Amino acid sequence: MRQLLVLTFILWLVAGLGLSLLLHATSYNELVAALAQPNYAAEYEGRLPVLTPARYEALQLGLQLVAGVGAAGLLVLRLKRGVGRRARRRPQNKIGQSWQELATPQRVLVAGLGLAALGVRAWLLVQQPITTDELTSFDYYVRLGGAVTASNYSLPNNHILYNLLVGSLPTGALPPDWQQRLPAVLIGVMLLPISYLLLLRYLRFGAATLALGLFTFTPMAAFYSIAGRGYGLQLAAVVAGFFATLALLAGGRRREPWVVFVVSGVVGLYAVPTHLYALVALGLALLVGFGRQAGRQRQLNIGQLGLATFAIGTTTAVLYAPVGAVLGWPALLHNPYVQSLSWAAFGRGLYDPYLLGMASQLWGQGRASLLGLAVLAGVGALALSRWRGPARHLGWLSYALVFLPLLLLAAQRVYVPARALLPSVLFSFVLLALLGQEMLGPLAARLRARWPRYWQAGTLGLLLVTISGYGIYRLSHEAVGMRAIATQHAHLRQQLGWLRAQGPARVWLDSLSRPYQGIYWYHLGVVQQVPMPLVVAKTLPTHATQAGANEYAVFCRGRGTVPPPALAAQAPAYTDAYIYVWKLPALPPAP
Repeated sequence: MRQLLVLTFILWLVAGLGLSLLLHATSYNELVAALAQPNYAAEYEGRLPVLTPARYEALQLGLQLVAGVGAAGLLVLRLKRGVGRRARRRPQNKIGQSWQELATPQRVLVAGLGLAALGVRAWLLVQQPITTDELTSFDYYVRLGGAVTASNYSLPNNHILYNLLVGSLPTGALPPDWQQRLPAVLIGVMLLPISYLLLLRYLRFGAATLALGLFTFTPMAAFYSIAGRGYGLQLAAVVAGFFATLALLAGGRRREPWVVFVVSGVVGLYAVPTHLYALVALGLALLVGFGRQAGRQRQLNIGQLGLATFAIGTTTAVLYAPVGAVLGWPALLHNPYVQSLSWAAFGRGLYDPYLLGMASQLWGQGRASLLGLAVLAGVGALALSRWRGPARHLGWLSYALVFLPLLLLAAQRVYVPARALLPSVLFSFVLLALLGQEMLGPLAARLRARWPRYWQAGTLGLLLVTISGYGIYRLSHEAVGMRAIATQHAHLRQQLGWLRAQGPARVWLDSLSRPYQGIYWYHLGVVQQVPMPLVVAKTLPTHATQAGANEYAVFCRGRGTVPPPALAAQAPAYTDAYIYVWKLPALPPAP
């Protein structure tokens, strides 16, 4: 308990002091000016519904108070414990030991697959155009400074912790697109070997290699290991929380798993709020596991779980306090991606398009993947109910991370984006590999005894063919979409070049143009330091808004909408597969 109290006070001190220093460097007027800049990705544009000078000052005082409480709590616990006492260190099993126990051919295969994974990520980094979500994150949050990043949640694109990491990089050291992606690349490179070595402590070589290999070459996993969003950081938090939970369920009095569990929970929630789904699954697994224990140990562990939950919840509330103070808590709590639907509306779209689309994005082949998940749910529950020992903990925890988020979103009646369920893909492969290891183990033992000379080569070859074949199949389909995005970006640059050549005083965008043209053209204007005078309107003007002004109207094609008749009657000055551009007629003379 004392260790968790110490950790709670440390988290309060770090969160309160860090945010206080960040906001202290930005005055109220500077923050208001930064927030008032146009945002071509959101309806929110410069509106500050709750922020006032007094509220901003109260926020900073509150953060300083939290930091002070954290520091005072640490001091009291330190004095109460006594200066001379130190916690005893227990010998730990080094994670590198699992690697040392592998045979040389096994190491060669793993190293080869690892290099292939790095090659795929390098290919994606070069060939995958930066997305509008990444551009939005940089232009409207990172670029405007840490105070804006920490307080402006006008869009769910602002994965605050990740964007703060991006903003901490030296300005100008890299082009903006590379700067936005660099932390994700570093996290992805480190997460892969660490996850594999940890997995080897619970699974045999073949099962661990198969599970992580399939996940590594899943297109969405590969993309978010290089994309400048918070999902890679959230995945790292889920993996850390997963192995910490396994260690806690295994028993013992080690303190490190609680530290990892709490810190990973805070990191995940501050990176992506939908981390709550995975965190609830891990917490419920601990509650069930501790509830099966007896006597005083059960009470102690459940009490520690309650304190850990308190530490995660309060620290997360402190970290999001700037959002609550600046925009109001509804900006965070009423995330448009997790808006509850009526039961009728939720049921109508649940199977198609939501579940089919989600399964296609995550596992590929929507109907086949949903059928496979249903079989995995049934067979997994039946098998796990009969197992005992470490395999049972590993299996049920993986099971919870795959299926409990689906139950939670159904209970909420929300359609969360497929990318928020990315950890479920990893643990579906872990569960599948574990079931194969345990159910096919006797058969594998007989085959190994009958053909000992060919067993290792056969298993290594089968792993190589399975993982590489899966990766080639999935990634080759992804390449088609990448080429389409690259073509679209080429058109966006060409469109902007044509408009710049006209020297416009204003470029009017209809509201449907905002997600693409507005975001991309604004970003190029920022990077190239040649801003474009963009104006977004729900209804495009039919004439120039000022006498003699050189103005243009941009309207998207193929979105089921019709341009104003006065514009449609004219021949467009520019057109391509994506947009129409009209030169607005001169303002008619006053009667």
